[in-house]
Amino acid sequence: MTILQGACHKPAARFLNPASLWLALLLSLFLGCSHSGSTGSLAPSANRLTGSHALLPASLEENLFIVEVLINDRGPFRLILDTGASGLVLGSGAAEKAGLQLLQTREALVLDAAGRQSHHRLASATQLQAGAFRIENPAFVLLPQDELLRIEALSGTQFDGILGINAFAGLVLELDYPAQTVRVCEPSLARLPLSTAQAYAGTVPRLLLNIHGQARTFAIDTGAEYFFSLSDLDSVPLVYPKDKGEFPSVQAGGATRNYRSQLAGSISLGSAQWQFPPLQQSADNRLGAPALARSRLTIDCAAQRLWIENDAPMRWDTDTPLERDGRAVSVGALLLPARNGWRIGEIDAGGRAERAGLRTGDRITAVRGLNSGNLPHSSPFRAGYKHRLTVERAGKPFECMLDLTAP
Repeated sequence: MTILQGACHKPAARFLNPASLWLALLLSLFLGCSHSGSTGSLAPSANRLTGSHALLPASLEENLFIVEVLINDRGPFRLILDTGASGLVLGSGAAEKAGLQLLQTREALVLDAAGRQSHHRLASATQLQAGAFRIENPAFVLLPQDELLRIEALSGTQFDGILGINAFAGLVLELDYPAQTVRVCEPSLARLPLSTAQAYAGTVPRLLLNIHGQARTFAIDTGAEYFFSLSDLDSVPLVYPKDKGEFPSVQAGGATRNYRSQLAGSISLGSAQWQFPPLQQSADNRLGAPALARSRLTIDCAAQRLWIENDAPMRWDTDTPLERDGRAVSVGALLLPARNGWRIGEIDAGGRAERAGLRTGDRITAVRGLNSGNLPHSSPFRAGYKHRLTVERAGKPFECMLDLTAP
């Protein structure tokens, strides 16, 4: 991504890391113009708690925390809590319903992954409120509605915008994935063990993780849909060669090749550990939301300390991708682990998944009559067979046949 100058002819402030918000869109948003000429993002003017702590009205959907908020006393609107983003994003449709005021002298000029320029308008509100937590005079980057709908289709989650980490400046944010709760509190009430808390740098939390004996800096990104993203898969031992996990991705700039595998070892942060975790090659290193499914994440935004706790190490089976005659067999779709099955991400045009009638956003709940709990994590299918799938689309189940015998 290239940062271009904003319309007010000062350097635009970095707003949202492109790896944070789903693979296919690769947006990079920038909030306003930095008066200092740096690339630091603008924080909300003030956030406040009624009392010393609050449970936010939130639900956990597809490993993403969705917070229900009121904006200008209108709503509720559904915002994804994304620690990989620094500020606030709102779809243009929700912005109109909330009565946001456009900031006429400010806009963001962005280069996307395809090298195309685009402008994003900025708007302000009087107040954002989520239960006993509120932000006065927040500013939002506006996301065109068609782009928002594209992300929704890929993520399988309906939402109106993004609630980035700057919203909680000076406070402590606690995400309990097993309990499916989001708590915000004053630093004095944090349940953060000082002896094991890790210091982090930057607005978006970045800190050192131990990956098979190597210290690597990872961003903690609750808006990322994959387990772990790594900039160089060749630098770590893998369960199977990355080309066997290769899958195509069709984006605005054309088709690209992507690689996945599993680490032949573990990743750890303090007492938290992930054994044989799935890896995806990406532009930078990120720990995504699915890796936190059994964890409690606490971020002290005031002291820039972070703590992840899981009751037991998360461990994945070491299944290799589909093979027939020594060659990888493509399902023709990106399979993403989800609750009670797998969610269909991007689909290859003319591939086996499309020929079977599958669409992006579908959820596979059973294969050959076996529900998701009785199948391997990484490879629910076998090459050389036809598989009867039970699929859910828009809440309605149906069956289809996925043929892995044909070329």
